[in-house]
Amino acid sequence: MFELNQLLVLIAIVEEGTVSKASEKLLISQPALSRTIQKLEKDLGIELFDRTKNKISLNDNGRLAYEKAKHLLKQANGMKEELIAYDQANFTINLASCAPAPIWAIENIFDRKLNSTIIDNSNDMISGLNSFKYSLIVLNHYIENNGFNCIELFSEKLYLSVVPNHRLATKDKISFKELNGESILLSSRIGFWSHLCQLNLPDSNLLYQKDELLYEVVDSSTLPSFRTDITIKRFQNQNKRIYIPISDSEATNYYFLYYKKEDDKHFRFIKEKVKKIDLSKVF
Repeated sequence: MFELNQLLVLIAIVEEGTVSKASEKLLISQPALSRTIQKLEKDLGIELFDRTKNKISLNDNGRLAYEKAKHLLKQANGMKEELIAYDQANFTINLASCAPAPIWAIENIFDRKLNSTIIDNSNDMISGLNSFKYSLIVLNHYIENNGFNCIELFSEKLYLSVVPNHRLATKDKISFKELNGESILLSSRIGFWSHLCQLNLPDSNLLYQKDELLYEVVDSSTLPSFRTDITIKRFQNQNKRIYIPISDSEATNYYFLYYKKEDDKHFRFIKEKVKKIDLSKVF
């Protein structure tokens, strides 16, 4: 029985016009390429080329074989894509992230709900990935690990949200130092952002709210709250609040996705998907 690589060689010879050009395209030596075609003819039991001293040319058998070969390879590629999609659909994905935004993006890439959790402990996530507790983890810093593949995702920047008549509303930007001592509303599920705010606002009264209540409280309150450039896009600004960027460097964070190298067949497509994703539509 003939093999798919034999059909690839046949198609290359026909479409490139000569054995030498096909050899260059496929990065196969001419003798090896000629042997492949001879083996294909032997397996089929027919000749596909008319041969003269210095030239081979496709005969009628070869022309029909060429058309059939293209059709078979298209089917084979389609089969591969379907099997990969099926495998991914049935592969349980447990995702741990240091913040909510990467979860939203990765769920969009997979086009299905993942088993996701937010954890503000890098060591726990790394340990969980090593022990197969998690399939994917997202950290807000880069790590070197020979057993992991890394994909850079995107950045997220922290903003202060205030009502238009708030005394800080006229500021173009604001620092944590200037904010320290303010009472501020924020979500209870923001991962590392929570620790960042506690560290930089030791004298502030941070009023944590569950997500389902936070936006109702914000809408009915004059207290400042925190948003990011991503959550500003994700949730409509119904109360016409003003967003002021936090000027400190640690208020901008970059996300890195990690998975075990042995799971590359399941996750390598993410890198290309991330390049093409329209973050404004995702969020």
